[in-house]
Amino acid sequence: MRISNIKNIQSGFSMIELIITLVIIGITMLSLMTISAEVVHHYNREMHREDIQHYANTIMDKMYNDLINANAVFLRTTGTSIRVTCQFNSYSNVYTSDNINGVQFNGSDFPGLRMNKSSDPKYLLELKNFDCERAGNEIGLPDLRASLYTLTFGFSMISLKGKGNDYFQFERQIFARKPYTRI
Repeated sequence: MRISNIKNIQSGFSMIELIITLVIIGITMLSLMTISAEVVHHYNREMHREDIQHYANTIMDKMYNDLINANAVFLRTTGTSIRVTCQFNSYSNVYTSDNINGVQFNGSDFPGLRMNKSSDPKYLLELKNFDCERAGNEIGLPDLRASLYTLTFGFSMISLKGKGNDYFQFERQIFARKPYTRI
């Protein structure tokens, strides 16, 4: 009978195998963290875009209702700012602009809306353009020309983390029927 040499065999991984596995896991985790950071960045940017769109549409809707129903509309430009006054029988609504606080309604922030009021700001919004113009001379009838308005908002969304800026412009044509339809 032959006696075989029994080798002492240890099972497990070698040090090189463990290092290679840790490097692969590290690269995979780093890739996943980079991808998730980009996803969060794009999600936050889209949320701010929706806020800007909601903000602009809400103000435009309110100004639209005021412009079409006002007894008189006064536009006054001072420097780079415009003041839109919609006069009714017993009161007036005044719209002005501030670059950081946005459109002001009767001298204060627009009711129910926020601009740059986030507790964790990732973007700064600036109102770059706020304009309300009457139709130009291409409209022949003076009464009709006095009743057509172009309302424009331009917002700049500036990333506080240096990931770029976006500009959004909103424009609406408004026909104010009260000044045109004289009874």
